[in-house]
Amino acid sequence: MKLSLVKEQEKLDFNIYKAGDLVGRSTASAAVGGSDDGLRPMEMFASSLALCTSIDTVHILNKQRIFLEHFEVNIEAERVKDQVPAIFKEIILEFVITEEEHLAKVAKAVNLSINKYCSVRNMIKDEVKIETKIRLKE
Repeated sequence: MKLSLVKEQEKLDFNIYKAGDLVGRSTASAAVGGSDDGLRPMEMFASSLALCTSIDTVHILNKQRIFLEHFEVNIEAERVKDQVPAIFKEIILEFVITEEEHLAKVAKAVNLSINKYCSVRNMIKDEVKIETKIRLKE
């Protein structure tokens, strides 16, 4: 994997490039000189966990010929307070679908991803509590 980060001139903001193409943006908080209009590094990390698990989950379901009409993940993360670095203490991933008949299979696929396939999860398995929830979209 090769990526490049290029700092913008005025702010503590970075553009992320892959093979020369702009693919993302990460910013610092305004308090330390960033524009605060992109994902901060810890937000990006939590998003990476959700994305890794989502890719695995949807792939597993598609192999079973289950094609969801709606799939989203809401992320809540809590960091350890009064500690530097302020690492994650817990991340909650809430998976939301519209098809009630697939709830059990989605739960099983999420469990497989979290406990076996997701590389991001495996990197932090001994450090961060991960909770998953699955619910129907209202």
